[in-house]
Amino acid sequence: MSVADSLGALRVAVRDLVRAPARPPLWTRIDPARVDRPHEPGPLDPGRDYFEVRINHLHLAHGRKWFSQFTPVVFVAVEFVHDGAQAVVPAMVGPGLIQRHGVETPQGLVVANTRVAGPQPTPPGGLALSVVLYRLQTGDTAQPFLDVLQGAAGSLDLAAGLAPYTALAKVVVGGVNALVGGDQPVLARRDEFEPGLRPAHYALIDPGDGVDPAGLHVKDGELTQRVNGRLVPLRDVDYVLYSVARVRPEDVDVTRLPLFRVWQDVVQQATEAVTDERWLGTKAAMATLTGLLYSSPDLTWEHAELLQERWTGVMLDLREQALRLATLSDSRTAPDRARSRALAVLDL
Repeated sequence: MSVADSLGALRVAVRDLVRAPARPPLWTRIDPARVDRPHEPGPLDPGRDYFEVRINHLHLAHGRKWFSQFTPVVFVAVEFVHDGAQAVVPAMVGPGLIQRHGVETPQGLVVANTRVAGPQPTPPGGLALSVVLYRLQTGDTAQPFLDVLQGAAGSLDLAAGLAPYTALAKVVVGGVNALVGGDQPVLARRDEFEPGLRPAHYALIDPGDGVDPAGLHVKDGELTQRVNGRLVPLRDVDYVLYSVARVRPEDVDVTRLPLFRVWQDVVQQATEAVTDERWLGTKAAMATLTGLLYSSPDLTWEHAELLQERWTGVMLDLREQALRLATLSDSRTAPDRARSRALAVLDL
């Protein structure tokens, strides 16, 4: 099966997971004016901006009952064009992550601020986002499988290439489908966002008495509602608060990209470029790296320009240091040579 066919099958499998809950959930986009720390305004720019998806707050209203009778699993999938193909990024917030990072309170159990996708360059054609909360019957046989699936989902990285990525993503989505076995989710929602998407918070809420989606606020990373003139946390219902946010280029980890190894080779060559021949080889390696930067599907064009300019400057500085060190006379005694090298470092 081709990569394109595999991605098509993966998208179908994801949509099978987003089946209708027993009760239609409440869903709302939170007005930025009702968020205490709103995202930077303005639409995401495909040539400049990165995006990420976070589960800002998962609240299980009756945490003890959940874990004594059921196993909560949040499944998230983001679909967008990556490197010319319609990629699917699946993620799981399973019991292992919930138990490690969750906080049990008298009112329930919460998990806060977990990144489930990104940072990725903003796709020019928009994206689709699915969020599903499942309640699986608690059983020892499912727990190891859930842990394996969550580990596999955490290992997914589009920078490794679409073919190996898709193969592993199919394992994750297929495993979740096998676990839920056709059960209806507690909460489920799939949205397709057009180009020009603006960063925002969204809430998927189990229907409950007294919950008015239009009156919800986000304060300290959780949903609140106004009661008697005061904002109080929403406690009596299960909900998932999630967001699409802008990510600054300086917060993107470029060390995970395959091209970073090429940059490390350039650094090594620049520190040894004391002859014209070696310097020519260093410049050739930098030219190759420049091509990789501008053609990488994991970098925005603006970020690639920034890295190319910064890394070229570092390469030139390293070559100058190598030339200064090479001019030190070998006729001096060992202590003299050591002293000169120390002083040369001070001049850097």
